[in-house]
Formats: sequence, structure tokens, C-alpha cells
Amino acid sequence: MLNITDDIRQLKRLIETKAQHPYLLKYIQKPSLDEDKLILLWGLFNDLDVKSEKRNQYIISTMLVQIALDTHEIVSNSGEGIESPEVLKNRQLQVLAGDYYSGLYYQGLASVGNVDMIRILSSAIKK
Repeated sequence: MLNITDDIRQLKRLIETKAQHPYLLKYIQKPSLDEDKLILLWGLFNDLDVKSEKRNQYIISTMLVQIALDTHEIVSNSGEGIESPEVLKNRQLQVLAGDYYSGLYYQGLASVGNVDMIRILSSAIKK
């Protein structure tokens, strides 16, 4: 059990470090990390015959794409009259942040050379 706890703590720290961007954090809220999904992914990938380094990259990339989707989901879409420049800037940064996290997901999977995993996650997102 200690191994699971240590692995999850390390993965969480790696994900948060990767997703941290000083400019974004200055203007938008820190992205939330669903620990239940992280534990589920750890369990799924831990049962596979995959080196821990690749396993961690798969988990980190999958969590980053989830953060990207969650970030895009909270973008306001009010469209009610004239909005302040600050509200517009916040909305634009929220969209760009989601795109940034999505880019990190692609970068992570490309670093381990797994195009199939990119295809699988892209298909799941589409559905």
C-alpha cells in the first residue's frame, strides 16, 4: 500500500509541476486534479507490462488531457452585452490554458513515441 501512496503522490507532484505556468496562475485558478481518476489510471497501467517510466508518462499525459478538457469546460459563454476587458482576458486565458495543457499531453506522448496512445485518447475525447 505504501508503494501506491508514494507513486500517486509522485505522479500528482509531476502533473502539478508540468501544468504549472506562472502567467496563467496569475490570472486563472489552478487546475484541479481528480485524484480518483489518477488512482484508477495507476491501477489500470500498473497491471500492464509497461516500464514504470512509460507508465508514468502515459498517466501524466492522460491526466493533462483531462485537465485540458476540464479547463475548457469552465470557460464562461455569457455573451450578455458588453463585457469588461478583464472578463474577456480571463475567458481568453482560460481557453489558451486548456490548449496549453492539451499541448503538454501531446508532447508527453510524443516523447515516448506512442502515436497509438495519442490516437486512442483522441478517439475517446471525440466520443
